[in-house]
Amino acid sequence: MNISKKHMNVGAEGGHLPDVFYTMQLDRYGSRYISLHKENEADPGRIVWALYSEKNGMLDSVIVDEKGKLYKSVGGGAGGRIPPPLKENLKYNDSENVVIAPLSAFDAIAVDLRL
Repeated sequence: MNISKKHMNVGAEGGHLPDVFYTMQLDRYGSRYISLHKENEADPGRIVWALYSEKNGMLDSVIVDEKGKLYKSVGGGAGGRIPPPLKENLKYNDSENVVIAPLSAFDAIAVDLRL
């Protein structure tokens, strides 16, 4: 698969958020902009996975801990395509409706803006 890599940077008075690298991916939830973890500019990047609540077969919202931090991790294998075992340590009331999915670049930015 050819991964077209892009990045976003959000800035406002008082500073900038970290760069968010992303690519477009089509998965069971539709066409989405997903976050990539990159070590440096030459790094092609690996998919960042996160925990989401799911309703009616669609992603509802990204899950954060009590401090507002994402439950996220870089995937394994080539390009990070193998999801990490994020649900193992989760203490969440409705864990039946929790799924591991590639982290949306927009969700990553939204969580950073709330912190």
